[in-house]
Amino acid sequence: IVFNIISRKNEFSADRYSAETAKMPQKLINALKKMSKENLSNLTPHWLNVFLNYTHPPTLDRIKALKKHLCKWLYWCQTYSEYILEKYFVNLSINNCVGGNTGLIPNCEV
Repeated sequence: IVFNIISRKNEFSADRYSAETAKMPQKLINALKKMSKENLSNLTPHWLNVFLNYTHPPTLDRIKALKKHLCKWLYWCQTYSEYILEKYFVNLSINNCVGGNTGLIPNCEV
C-alpha cells in the first residue's frame, strides 16, 4: 500500500515535470484522455480501490492536477511575463481551465 501511495505521488510529479519541460500541457492532457478511452479505463474508481490497488492516479485526477498546475503557471506567466505566455501557451488561456475556482485568478477554475 505504501508503495502504491509513493508511486501515485511520483506519477503526479512526472506529469507536472513533463508538462513544464515539453511546454505542451494540453497535449499531455489529450494523450491521457486518448489512453483512457483506448484502454477503457474506469474514470471514477472507488477511492478504496485506488488506495489499495492503483499504482497510478486515476486519469481524471491526473487531468485535474495538470489543469490546476497549468492555471497557476498561466497566472505566473501573465503576471510576470506576457512574452512567455504567448511563446509557450499560444493556444491556451486562463478561461480554458475547468473545475472549481482557485482564487488565484478571476475566472481561473480547476
